[in-house]
Amino acid sequence: MNEISVVRTPELIALEINNIKDQTRALVLFNSIEIGRRLTEAKELVEHGEWGNWLEERVNYSKSTANNLMKIFNEYGADQLTLLSDKNIKSEVFEKLNYSQAVELLGVPSEEREKFIEENNVEDMSTRELKEKIKEIKKLNKALEEANKSKENMEQQIKQTNEDKENLSQVITDLQNQITAHNEKQNPVIEELTQEIFYANQRIKELENNPIEVNTDITEEEKAEKEALRKQVEILEKQLEEQKKTAKPSQSLAKMSVCVRDISGKFSDILNIIEAEEDYQLRDKLKIAASKLLKMMEENLNSQGLDDA
Repeated sequence: MNEISVVRTPELIALEINNIKDQTRALVLFNSIEIGRRLTEAKELVEHGEWGNWLEERVNYSKSTANNLMKIFNEYGADQLTLLSDKNIKSEVFEKLNYSQAVELLGVPSEEREKFIEENNVEDMSTRELKEKIKEIKKLNKALEEANKSKENMEQQIKQTNEDKENLSQVITDLQNQITAHNEKQNPVIEELTQEIFYANQRIKELENNPIEVNTDITEEEKAEKEALRKQVEILEKQLEEQKKTAKPSQSLAKMSVCVRDISGKFSDILNIIEAEEDYQLRDKLKIAASKLLKMMEENLNSQGLDDA
């Protein structure tokens, strides 16, 4: 019986070598997961404080090697083996990883690992290339995290800016309400006194301008009324003067309202400048400068209060 001879070629030999490499790689990861599974089990059983000695004496492993193997089991291993399948790996994406690649990929968050492997063709990477790629991804993630943090800070600053604007607007509104309330309280009194003085003077003029009949003088009643009206005018004029003095603070309030409005506008400009600055370091410096300005104004105000006291 003639045997069929297979012609050996370099291409066929390369195919056989690559198949053996794939099988070896899969077997190494398979065995690493199973060793990690058993190490995890053993660690629960070994007495406290004896773990390092047990590793060295029983399996000749260092703690770091054992930790890597247990991490590989936890991250890549299936929770339990079934009778229907001998696969001990969580995902088919991990099947083509070698031990070194599996260890390096522990630095990638578990929820991102499969996508990372698929997008970067990890199985064809050297350990060094994989390490550099993971380092690059971590750097990008850190930059993204800082950008998000900066965004959150900016949103918080915008929120604070809007609150400051609302507070300033409320201050102006309160001050204007005080002015309105003061004027509403004072002006009717002044107007009433002015009218009473006017009518009293009108009556005095009427008495003085009455045509006097020949040989007839002004009656005693009219003299008494005229004198009473003059005294009333004097009293009313004093009251009016007192009311005007009392009403003077409204002028200060009005001037204060204008100043506060001007200051509010300028401060809003400052807040807008800070908010528009894209350089967060410079923005912080501008905030510090604005805070110093407010503090200086507050100190000057307190100092003025002490002087007045």
